[in-house]
Amino acid sequence: MSISILAVFSDLCPRKPKVLLICTTQHRRRMEAGATAGRHCLRTIKTKTDTMEERIMAELAEIKKLTLLASKGDVLTIDDVSLLTGISKSTLYKMTCKKQLPHYKPNSKLLFFNRQEIEEWAQQNRVNTWAEAEQKALAYSVTNERN
Repeated sequence: MSISILAVFSDLCPRKPKVLLICTTQHRRRMEAGATAGRHCLRTIKTKTDTMEERIMAELAEIKKLTLLASKGDVLTIDDVSLLTGISKSTLYKMTCKKQLPHYKPNSKLLFFNRQEIEEWAQQNRVNTWAEAEQKALAYSVTNERN
């Protein structure tokens, strides 16, 4: 299936930019025959534009959430912790139930978290790099040789 690019100009409004239609050869033949293939192509472009607009709006919503999270104080909700850590809410609920995650329940229903405690929790159990492991091994061998 070959693809051709057709340029359609708007005579109604000279300020409007050119609209490029990307159509299959079959659609081009229909357009040359006077059929309504051009409408299909315009609908396709509108659908793609709407999809791009939806993606942009979703990205803006995500940026807004992250901005609000950055401006929040020390007390976080489960949604905030999920956004901060990238861990799903259901996993966070399981972890709090097993007491693996520091949290607060002031009225035995709502969950709250301290930002600093969550950040410290996320940074525990650090894994050393190879260079650090080699340095520790060298230091260990040097101190044990003297004994």
